[in-house]
Amino acid sequence: MNVREIAQMCQCSPATVSRVLNNPEKVSPATREKVLTAMKEHGYKPQPKLGKPTNLFGFLVPDVHNPFFSQLLDIIEKEAHLHGRSIIFFNSRHDRYLERLYLAECARHKVDGVFLVPLTSKQSQVDYIKNLPFPVVTLTETISGLSGVAVDHFEGGKQAAIHLLNQGGKQLGYVGTTINNTKYEGFLSAIASKGREYNCSNTLDITTGDSTTFIEERLLSENPIDSIFCMNDLTVKKLIDQIVSIEPLILRKTNFIGFDDSTYSKLLKFSSVSQPITTIAHKSFQVMLTLISASRSKSSHTSNHYFYQPEVIGREL
Repeated sequence: MNVREIAQMCQCSPATVSRVLNNPEKVSPATREKVLTAMKEHGYKPQPKLGKPTNLFGFLVPDVHNPFFSQLLDIIEKEAHLHGRSIIFFNSRHDRYLERLYLAECARHKVDGVFLVPLTSKQSQVDYIKNLPFPVVTLTETISGLSGVAVDHFEGGKQAAIHLLNQGGKQLGYVGTTINNTKYEGFLSAIASKGREYNCSNTLDITTGDSTTFIEERLLSENPIDSIFCMNDLTVKKLIDQIVSIEPLILRKTNFIGFDDSTYSKLLKFSSVSQPITTIAHKSFQVMLTLISASRSKSSHTSNHYFYQPEVIGREL
């Protein structure tokens, strides 16, 4: 359905339909109502006006304290600078309301596009993002209907489990989120593929569980967890800090592996699953430029997902 077809249905000119959209006060109330009703009944949505490029990108992450995101921002900012563009940065603090608020703020600043580390893949949020007046490229996660660049999290979870098993792990555990988390799914898959049973009580879902109770009940028991996979390096760092405050000797008996191979894993010397961060950043920038070009030329484009392989970097705490 386009403007000309709406005009034919309402027996008016395409110019009148355009005025209803852009200068409604110049159209009689009866005609305006007829046109708006036809648009609503046939699901017509006007294409957003494309203003002049601002050479400005938004960058939105859930946790500024995670050094991986800081490093990702640094690389993309350098790439933007090379292309004569700038970045505005937002920290959603794992808050979906703030994520929407900051996306709206990006629209107010008339950015050319947004790099987003998403908090959810719910269809309502995807629909909201797709109706924004700029393209969005998701980072570290891929979502149906949106273009995204990420590492294979399922494979990363598998590699983490295999690494812990190869290090002699007998009682494996996991700390992080669990719902719709492919890292966790890959972790469990690898354990099962080795013919090992996994004790679900060895999992701490950080969104609902208490880490102090987990440490006291699962790391200080008669048959304690000896190997732990955490969803990212920041989670390992927080867990280690809490263990030190409760019983530092646990650290001598426990292997840890994180995800991201950030400064935390390098400084604290624990193993981590590395993501090709420079490759991800460069590819996401290329994808963004392609989407912007397609949008301005009004040519059709499909959402694409680009996956890269993780790699375990072994260290001893």
